[in-house]
Amino acid sequence: AGLTNLHAQAREGIGIESEVTTSMNLEDKLGGHTASLAPFARVLVVCSGSPAEEAGIKQGDLITKFGSVDSSNFSSLKSISDVVEHSRDRALNVWLERDGNRLKVELTPKSWSGQGLLGFKI
Repeated sequence: AGLTNLHAQAREGIGIESEVTTSMNLEDKLGGHTASLAPFARVLVVCSGSPAEEAGIKQGDLITKFGSVDSSNFSSLKSISDVVEHSRDRALNVWLERDGNRLKVELTPKSWSGQGLLGFKI
């Protein structure tokens, strides 16, 4: 049901919208492994009181990694919606680029007063 709602919201322009972003490749050391952190999406809107706002995600942030999804395996919004559905009520790490700085936040997809499980559009 959650994935169906996510798709319905995407069609209505609520929850998540696709804006694939191209950018230069960034590299970062994660757990001793070098990982490509090229942004693959831009946050367009963050809803007040949402899980995304609670996590500290802001409009204009570039998403470089969303759980297990990064620029190397992102193919569509389904990549993100699969992670969201499997992470309901469990924190997942989201790596962002903001004003040239890289940061990591913990986002917990969950039901809230608004629609969807995240409360932001990309």
